[in-house]
Amino acid sequence: MKHRKIVSLIVMLAVFGSVAGTCWALASVQQPEDQPTPSQMPRLTIHEQIRDAAIAYIVANHPEAAQFTGDLVWTGGKQETGLLGAEKYIYQRGGWNVTISYPVIPNPLYSISAEYAANYPPGQAGIMYRMQWEGTCLNGEVAETTYLMLL
Repeated sequence: MKHRKIVSLIVMLAVFGSVAGTCWALASVQQPEDQPTPSQMPRLTIHEQIRDAAIAYIVANHPEAAQFTGDLVWTGGKQETGLLGAEKYIYQRGGWNVTISYPVIPNPLYSISAEYAANYPPGQAGIMYRMQWEGTCLNGEVAETTYLMLL
């Protein structure tokens, strides 16, 4: 009887050790360094979310503009307005210029201006596209006020 208990205890310890070792090994697997984990991914600010929502709106409602929205990596950020109670953010990328302005109040109406102008290197010819879009964002909903596409 004593031997059965010892054998059972050894089997249980072996099973527990195998499971714990496997769990430890799986938990220790690291992400490749060039791919951030979800907790390392930068969170977009409200202004970046509005900018991206405006570009998505433009593409969804004006398919001819989609060709200009490839891999957008933005620069820019908050700009001084010189006005008390007003903020402005300006973002640029490859011909795009997006401006977001709003009064500093709870749940503001964001005014958005998005402009695109084709830029070609010196000596390279191409169609000089120009697009101007204006809209607003309130409670996460983007609305268009004007759109103009020039060739």
